[in-house]
Amino acid sequence: MEAERRVSLLFPRSWQLVSVYVPASAVDYVKERNMQYWLSLYERDAEQALQIGERLGFVVPQKTASS
Repeated sequence: MEAERRVSLLFPRSWQLVSVYVPASAVDYVKERNMQYWLSLYERDAEQALQIGERLGFVVPQKTASS
């Protein structure tokens, strides 16, 4: 039996995060899908996306002022 890992799953319609257990082989897939959904949210509502991104552990580079 394959080991399971706990991951946060982002639902794209409600933008809710739910902790679920998935097979270890699916962890990278879930992370990639979360990133795609998160980028979609960022285009619509950057403030909410930043809040969710913190909970997912995403690091968003801050824009620096141009000289």
